[in-house]
Amino acid sequence: MGLKIARQIRRLTQRQLALRSGVAESTISLIEGGKRAYTQVGYADVMRLARALGVDPELLFPVPANKTARSETPDKVTTR
Repeated sequence: MGLKIARQIRRLTQRQLALRSGVAESTISLIEGGKRAYTQVGYADVMRLARALGVDPELLFPVPANKTARSETPDKVTTR
C-alpha cells in the first residue's frame, strides 16, 4: 500500500499524521517523496505511523518485488 496511500485513505495531511504519530512532518515528507528508504526509517517511527493510521506496519513499507532474499531467487542456469 505505502505510507502516502494509507494516509490519503484516512484523509489526513502530512501535518495531521505527524501530530497523531509523533513522527516529524519532514520525515513523513521524505518517506513519501522517496528520499528516505523504508530501510532508513527507525522501528519506533514505523510503529508510530502504523498505529496512527490503524494499519499493519508491513503495509506502509512494502518490499519491492525485485528485492527478494537471495535464497528465494533461483540461480541462473546456463546450458551450452
